Amino acid sequence: MKIKLIERNGKKFFVYHTSRQICKQDLLDIVYFERVGRRIRMYSLKSGDEEIYGSLAELYELLKGERFEYVNQSVIVNFDHITNVRNNYVKMSDGSNVEISRSKKRNVIDGFFDILN
Repeated sequence: MKIKLIERNGKKFFVYHTSRQICKQDLLDIVYFERVGRRIRMYSLKSGDEEIYGSLAELYELLKGERFEYVNQSVIVNFDHITNVRNNYVKMSDGSNVEISRSKKRNVIDGFFDILN
C-alpha cells in the first residue's frame, strides 16, 4: 500500500503503513517527518512518533501543497507547527528543535512569515 491523503467531512487525513498496520492520521496533528536510516519517523501531537514506510521524496510530493516543506535534506516540517525560527533552527509546537540547512533558511523564514500574515 502506498501513502496517500484522503478527505472525509472536510478534514484531511494522511494514510500510511507501519510494520503491522495501516493507519490514518489527521493532517493537522502531524508536526514533522524525519528520515532515520532507511525509515521515516513521523512526529504528531496525538500519537507521538511512529516509523512508517515510504520515501521522504514521495511524502514531499504528496504534502507540498499542504504547507509541508523541507528544512534540510532529512526533515519535512508542517509550517503550521513552527513556533519560532532562531539562528539555524525551527522550534516546533511539540517543543523539538529542528536544524535548518543554509540552502533552505530563506525559504523557511519566508514561509513562516507568510503563515503569520
